[in-house]
Amino acid sequence: MLAKVREALTVPDQKEIIDWFLDQGCSIIPIVLGGKHPPIKWKKYQSERASKEQVYRWRFIEGYDLAVVLGAVSGNMVVMDMDDPKLYHQAFGRGTEHRTLVVMTRKMGRDRKRHVWLRAAHSVATRHLAGMDIQGEGAYVKIPPSAGYDIELWPVNEIEKWDGDFDAEIEELLTKKLKMKFISEIVDVRLLNKPAPIGMRHARMIRYITWLRLCKVPKKEAIEKVLEWNQACEDSKDDTYVEYQVNYLYERTKPYQFKFNMAPHKIYSKEVMDKARKTLKDKNPFKILLKALHQVHSGDDELAMLTWISLISSWMGKIKIKINLYSIGESGTGKSHLKVSILEMMPENLHYTFSSTSPLAFFYYVKKYGEDSLDKKLIYIDEVTGSKDTVPVLKHLTGQTAITPRHLSVYDAKLLDMKINGRRSVWFTSVRTLDDEQIQNRFVAVNPDDSLAQDVDVNLLQTDIYIEGQTVDNDILDLMGAITQVIIDETEELDVVFPFYIYFPLLNQRRLFPVFITTINVITRIMHSQREKKDGRLLATIEDFELARNIWRKLERTITHRVAGKPMLVLDILGYEPETAMTFDEIAAKLDVSVSTAERHCEELMNHGLINQKRRDVMTAGRPPLEVWRVKVPSTLDIELVTTREGLVKRLKEYSSHTNTKQFEYSNVRSKGGAGDDNSHDIVNVELLKWLEEEEKT
Repeated sequence: MLAKVREALTVPDQKEIIDWFLDQGCSIIPIVLGGKHPPIKWKKYQSERASKEQVYRWRFIEGYDLAVVLGAVSGNMVVMDMDDPKLYHQAFGRGTEHRTLVVMTRKMGRDRKRHVWLRAAHSVATRHLAGMDIQGEGAYVKIPPSAGYDIELWPVNEIEKWDGDFDAEIEELLTKKLKMKFISEIVDVRLLNKPAPIGMRHARMIRYITWLRLCKVPKKEAIEKVLEWNQACEDSKDDTYVEYQVNYLYERTKPYQFKFNMAPHKIYSKEVMDKARKTLKDKNPFKILLKALHQVHSGDDELAMLTWISLISSWMGKIKIKINLYSIGESGTGKSHLKVSILEMMPENLHYTFSSTSPLAFFYYVKKYGEDSLDKKLIYIDEVTGSKDTVPVLKHLTGQTAITPRHLSVYDAKLLDMKINGRRSVWFTSVRTLDDEQIQNRFVAVNPDDSLAQDVDVNLLQTDIYIEGQTVDNDILDLMGAITQVIIDETEELDVVFPFYIYFPLLNQRRLFPVFITTINVITRIMHSQREKKDGRLLATIEDFELARNIWRKLERTITHRVAGKPMLVLDILGYEPETAMTFDEIAAKLDVSVSTAERHCEELMNHGLINQKRRDVMTAGRPPLEVWRVKVPSTLDIELVTTREGLVKRLKEYSSHTNTKQFEYSNVRSKGGAGDDNSHDIVNVELLKWLEEEEKT
């Protein structure tokens, strides 16, 4: 090393070194003398460079040390920061200082840590490894003439340019030559089409273009998308620069090996996205959904709308309560067909479908793809089993609190602490009922229509498809996917304001009211292009409330009663008064089914608190037979819109009065007081009245 590169450099010598860094296109900032932190707000120097005069002032007048801001602003500058000199010698060896800049730091005799300076062909992310850091975009590194930072060989003509795929080749160098475990950067795909922070535009653009290429977006469309994205960035570049980057990255033999947190999928063209935005302004998107769906699935309109609402709710960051759905019944009843039909027209990045799983599978999935990889996703598990593993899986995935599911394990002699971050919606189907009460409370039961009329409609649709040769209009399927993507992009982080109150009489099912509110919330988002905004928040309308109520009314039997199919036929023929009670024999004769079938249906209705039973007074052969009659329970038919809080309190008080006078009768078998205790529910009503009295005082 030349003698002039030492701690006591003269001003001319220091200027020579500073000028050299400036000539390399580096953005220089001041650092507190002997410290590590800038004395100024330095973020702007991630997108612009200070003048030579300003840098001189910081060093020679204000007495600061200096550092270079790495990344795009300095021509994609990267520094390999090696704490252990042995790593430097193993990775690069002698001669490195002759072809690029090598800086020694700290005074440790001959074994001083090394900074190897390189210039990449693209922006490189900062990463931390054992004994080594790759300092890139968003980082800064101190330089000579700062005290303790010496250039190993001076003068240096220029910094070596790494023309290849820096990420992939560095990974190969470290893993093969140094046997290091290299953890690749995980790129969050959901951020790629969002405007980049100042200083991160180039890094994000490179990843965005690479992602579009992996998704097989034609180059012409990719240019349009990146140009549109570029204009939304504060530090946007001219169009020629953007087109050059797209052309360069599309013409590479292989795309850069970034690690994205989801698999490549179909991305809609600008033309389809523009059409989706226009459709959202001019038409009812729910009608478009049903028109697209009815090409392949008959009926189940309200269920289809709630299924779409559930899917969108999974991606809404401002919605805390997600809508989880389950369908239970025999194979061949259409449990899966509706869900699959809707998913096939949705953006592929919104959902994952699994045919089987286990509790640990999801934890190892996030180990591979990142702790946030299941956040804001719809997870569909088709035909889950009733095994002991099923309940833990569903509980892990559907927690509605801030507690993050974690799993501790040991892999390769190291402790693994795996987390499943975020919240998501989950669908599952099963041939067997899951008896776990917690699972039932986290999911909404939504069985498809299995009536004879529906069977006829399905047969006619199958005739149209298989005999008449009816084909599917893929354009409307693409439009539905694009509509969904626009809704998510434009409303994901918006709040929805309710300018009214809701009287929700199903007070004994506390789990349902938040789900009903989420239903309205998502409907407002779906209709956002036709809704008023106030202070950046969407206003829900009476129409949104009425659509949610109509959906719930249609699906009341599964949502509120948790019963569907044949047992509901029994409920339909029963009266509400004990005098109208029927025996199992009479029910079997009425429905033309066996007595054992009638008894099994009644048992299910009894378990859900929908019927009462007693022994008939009149003796027949042997003991008096059991007879059953229907229970009056609060209904979704009674959900109302209330304009004021005072009106809501009044309505709740009326509800309490009705329950005290037995307008609503509950099954004695399931009441808190036990069988035969006629006053069991009065305890609840007294508590409600006490609360209402306190509410009126405030």
